[in-house]
Amino acid sequence: MRVYQVIAIDFSSRDEFDRSLEYFEKCLEASKRANDKEKEAECYQRIGLIHEKLGELDKAISCLQRFLEVCQRELKSGSRDKEGEAHKLLADVHAKNGNVQMAIHHLGELMNIAEAENKTQAQADAALKLGLLHYQEQLI
Repeated sequence: MRVYQVIAIDFSSRDEFDRSLEYFEKCLEASKRANDKEKEAECYQRIGLIHEKLGELDKAISCLQRFLEVCQRELKSGSRDKEGEAHKLLADVHAKNGNVQMAIHHLGELMNIAEAENKTQAQADAALKLGLLHYQEQLI
């Protein structure tokens, strides 16, 4: 699993995204077989980010949604940082994809998590992005 991840990261760093995806998919399958939910979540996140870089926003959203789901259901670290990160990434990709309402939804969820976790910087960042989205869409 670790070997696949290292190779995938190396390909990604060289902008060889097709090869990187190939190895992250292998890492994802290995993490599922090993029932390693942390690694599974990370693979979904990285695969989603690669699809975003490639402009494949629907695929990015699908992978990032799986990242969020694994974080919500499976990760028991006591912190909701990864869940908040998933909402942030989903908000960014939805905004790029023109779905402002979903971006606003995910930023709202991020705000709730940041408030519950007492993460003032994350609250400020989410509030700024929410304000910008509302301004761009003339919702304020």
